[in-house]
Amino acid sequence: MTGKKTFGEMLAKGRKECWSPSQRFWMEISLYPAALLARTPITPNMVTSSWIMLQLVAAYLFSLGDYWYNILALILFNFVAYIGDHVDGNLARMTGRFSMLGSYLEQLALFFGTPIVFIALAIANFSMNGNVFYLIITLTGVLFWLLEKLIRINPYWFKDEKREVVMKVYSESVSFRNKSIINRIFVEIVRRGQPFNLLFFLIIFNRPVELALIYSALFFLEFLRKLYSTVRGLKRLDKKALVVETQETS
Repeated sequence: MTGKKTFGEMLAKGRKECWSPSQRFWMEISLYPAALLARTPITPNMVTSSWIMLQLVAAYLFSLGDYWYNILALILFNFVAYIGDHVDGNLARMTGRFSMLGSYLEQLALFFGTPIVFIALAIANFSMNGNVFYLIITLTGVLFWLLEKLIRINPYWFKDEKREVVMKVYSESVSFRNKSIINRIFVEIVRRGQPFNLLFFLIIFNRPVELALIYSALFFLEFLRKLYSTVRGLKRLDKKALVVETQETS
């Protein structure tokens, strides 16, 4: 039973493999609140739902356009919600409370937070300076962020026997684990899964307009990268299949 395990055993059970030092650092920190929650009736789905709500609160605070509200929103979005993102998974491993709904909520939370925060920033920037250009650019960036998610490979678009190889293309297109060190450093600077990212520093130095414009450009470039890498990967599979078919018929 969960209650009979020592605190150290709970920590060991909650650990998972991490692909970057920063991810490992925050995962280790989040093990401790997860181990405490494991001794309560609180479920991983409750934790996930909580940090979804925190993202909504952060978005509202960002929309107000006040520096100190932005700082509070930054703490909620970049740190509290991010730790919550680790805690729910750690808690599930510690307690064995895995669920299909939990996996869905996890993805929903990740896909939901970023666009709503940048929409809030767009509203705040427009209300502060009245510049329609900034508003359009930021909302366009959010659109490309959403499109980048929509163009990801859905395995059910393909025949059953093709799904396994197609999912390898998907993994290659979304992952930076095997990329060059320069690419990985760049990702560490800008990605959401690193609390001390570019968003953090631009909010600290009170540059919300520059923040919205820079990330809008990054969202667009990531959309292009994902589209290109996916198309290239699928074309490579088609070439391999054509070679095999030619060999079999010769």
